[in-house]
Amino acid sequence: MPIDFRNWTSSAITTLEMRVIDRNATYVGIDRHILMENAGRSVATTVIERYPKAQRILVVAGLGDNGGDGLVAARYLHSWGREVKVVLLGRISDAREELVVDNLGILRGLNVEIIEAPTPYDLLAHQEVFHPWAEVIIDAIIGTGIRGILREPQATAIELINKSSAYKVAVDIPSGLDPDTGEVRDIAVKAHVTVTMHRPKVGLVKEGVSQYVGDLVVADIGIPEEVEHVVGPGDLYYMSYSRMPDSKKGDNGRILFIGGSREFTGAIYLAAKAALRTGVDLSVVMAPRDVARDIRAHDPSVIAIPLDGDYLMLSHVDQIMEQVGKSHVIAVGPGLGLREETMKLLSSWCQGPLILVRRS
Repeated sequence: MPIDFRNWTSSAITTLEMRVIDRNATYVGIDRHILMENAGRSVATTVIERYPKAQRILVVAGLGDNGGDGLVAARYLHSWGREVKVVLLGRISDAREELVVDNLGILRGLNVEIIEAPTPYDLLAHQEVFHPWAEVIIDAIIGTGIRGILREPQATAIELINKSSAYKVAVDIPSGLDPDTGEVRDIAVKAHVTVTMHRPKVGLVKEGVSQYVGDLVVADIGIPEEVEHVVGPGDLYYMSYSRMPDSKKGDNGRILFIGGSREFTGAIYLAAKAALRTGVDLSVVMAPRDVARDIRAHDPSVIAIPLDGDYLMLSHVDQIMEQVGKSHVIAVGPGLGLREETMKLLSSWCQGPLILVRRS
């Protein structure tokens, strides 16, 4: 098995948490090509170590990232002297994911047969590669991307995999198994081994899933512990943009921005506008009189409440506190300035949870 030298990744995570980690890994500079390369090599290594005598290996790949992991595994297994065939659940021309396109291009330049199977009939026409040809089948069909009932040709591919006498190795998740609940709505691959990436997914450790998961191998794909603690673009996945049918304006987020000054008029408006772009219902600005009036004149989608004077002062506390109680999030700082009177205002009431914004 791929050796995992880490001692901090034993607990299971949800697919949402994994999406956040993946995106933030890219944010800190770990290229997605590296992650897919490490994932695919881990799968190939597991196949070789578990089934060293197997010579004929079939990779059944979808058109998403899970399929890309399988294509990388196919390349390594080919380079290690195995006879490899790929059944692609679609046409090569249908591939849109950059990493999938790249790895398909590499395999096409090698002596690896790629069988295009966009329909169940194409799969049935080549069912002999599932049985008796294959000694090991790598399931790289869906992974964590399952949504609802299985569609074709995925469902037929899973049936053919399960009917085969070959050893089955699942990439990340046995296709058809819900990665968060462990439920199987229709059918799922019954793997002998599942190689999951970075951390176990919650659905893989649920009671009663061993008939699908088989032996669970956790592969280190090169994501350091720090990535799990950084706040980056991936954290936006935690935000739910869905709206309840009976919701009204303000139910889905009201942010209060406090800032602005005579010298700095634009920062607080840009912050308030950005909040609206992320999906918040109401973006409210409390700023000195001229700043608030400029915002009102420029963009009526931002609620601008004027405060007397050119700077925030201690005398504004009561007026500000009226709005604080109505807000879900408070952001303080854009364009605020560093005047002594403004600092007194902040020290007098900044005692609860809020976001402080400061330019370094």
